[in-house]
Amino acid sequence: MTMRSRPNRRGESRTATFVEQAVAQEMTQLHCKIPDELHLKLRVMAAQERTTMTALVTEALQDFVASRS
Repeated sequence: MTMRSRPNRRGESRTATFVEQAVAQEMTQLHCKIPDELHLKLRVMAAQERTTMTALVTEALQDFVASRS
């Protein structure tokens, strides 16, 4: 885990920043090619649900892995 020495937002206390970074789950990037149409649908869904594409893909992959276990 990497801790930044300074807050990354103005006005945010160092303690709040440290706690936020300490509890954050470590992440790894996943690069893969998907069809343009699927990407567009995912982007629209993310916007409609006011979330990120990363959150949607992570949720879908967690469901997939759970179904295979």
